[in-house]
Amino acid sequence: MWSDIGPKACRACSDRTAGTGPCVLPFCLCFICTLLFPSLVFPQTSVADGKTKGSMAANPGLEQTPLHAGRAGRGKASAEPTRSIDNFTKPLWQWRHATGDWGGLRNRLNEGGITPEVIYTGEVFSNWHGGINTNDATEYLSNLDMTLTLDTEKLGLWPGGTFFVYGEQLTGRAITERHVGDLQFLSNLDAQPFTQVSEYWYEQSLFNNTLRIRAGKQDGNTSFAVVDHGLDFINSSFGLPPTIPMPTFPDPGLGIAFFLEPADWLWVGGGIYDGDSDGGQWGFSSAFDGEGGTFSVVEAALKPAFGKGGRLPGKYSFGFWHHSDDHFEKIAPTPAQDQPTPRIFTRNYGLYAGIDQVLFRESAYEADEQGLAVFGQFGWAPADRNEIAHYYGAGMTYTGLIPGRDADVFGIALAHARLSWRMKRIDGRTHETAMECFYKMQVTPYLTVQPDIQYILNPGGDGKDALVGGLRFAIAF
Repeated sequence: MWSDIGPKACRACSDRTAGTGPCVLPFCLCFICTLLFPSLVFPQTSVADGKTKGSMAANPGLEQTPLHAGRAGRGKASAEPTRSIDNFTKPLWQWRHATGDWGGLRNRLNEGGITPEVIYTGEVFSNWHGGINTNDATEYLSNLDMTLTLDTEKLGLWPGGTFFVYGEQLTGRAITERHVGDLQFLSNLDAQPFTQVSEYWYEQSLFNNTLRIRAGKQDGNTSFAVVDHGLDFINSSFGLPPTIPMPTFPDPGLGIAFFLEPADWLWVGGGIYDGDSDGGQWGFSSAFDGEGGTFSVVEAALKPAFGKGGRLPGKYSFGFWHHSDDHFEKIAPTPAQDQPTPRIFTRNYGLYAGIDQVLFRESAYEADEQGLAVFGQFGWAPADRNEIAHYYGAGMTYTGLIPGRDADVFGIALAHARLSWRMKRIDGRTHETAMECFYKMQVTPYLTVQPDIQYILNPGGDGKDALVGGLRFAIAF
């Protein structure tokens, strides 16, 4: 896809013509063909009962697997346990998992309250133009997720309890640090390689699931500051605004959180986490060492449902966070004459808001999610102690945009991070804007393939505009 075809063979890429980077034409042609003729690139699985081809509602076997790692990295959402229906009477491409039903063992485990999941996510990205460097600017990054969920009621213990353990291994490297230099991390898998137990927690549901309490090492971003229709995007900011220093990938932290849902239209949550979390540790050594303080967050969300039968759900959330560490250094060009050392703040804080709204559904059938949705994000933090002081994000997704590809998702969005005005006085950096466009194909219930293009203006706040392209895939085993 990014093969060297010679500088004279391609006039579509000025960088390649100059001999400074890979040719973008093959990927662009592949991306365009995928959008125009996805059924030729990845034929939609046919439905055995003769109902509408490609409809998730027509065949439960085609329901999109809630891939844990498909949304890996900053902003990823943990998978909900699913009941496997794979068997050898069905074609391989209709299985929910690539390894099948394990001879019926997976079903028996699920029914007994034990749900294992193994998901591999891989991605290859290349910097085609601008940024720091375009020479050999292609990198491969992969993430292996292994989760185990235990339902205490199904295990014959007590109702409403859930144990969750999440092991994770990241290998390879991303292109931000060496090739692009963007502040917002164009890949939500961007981190140094590691192998760790990322999460282990217990959650208890009370009062008919009105109240849930979760304690243990956890990723705060699975519950807070999330816009649901931004999760399929690869850029990190659409998962978590860069103004929020929340304990999340790759460093979840020990903490306790509560979630209250007294009505279908109202949700309130709050949490207190280790303020200096280290994903490679169990959490006890850093949470109780008296350093780093704590990270606290409170969020409320209204969830109205518009349209006939509530077919157009929405979520409007607002949150406040506070960090109690006492080592936040003031951002200043030069120390004042009467203050030779920089001022140190004893806390940090900020606000955020999010909007999720479905605007259009193609069908009145409850399980059919084909249609258009939009989302918006806002984040603010004090400019005197935070490099990024303001963040604005917005985008749209369309599920089932192309006839016959009802489970596919198309998305386009923009993320704008404005640096503290003090940074401009220090080093001239001002702002960064990332634009992303993707088409996520549900090849089989256990396999997704996602071509992705991002254009990053002013990477790092003062860099050369960069054009980046790549491909992500995820397999549920």
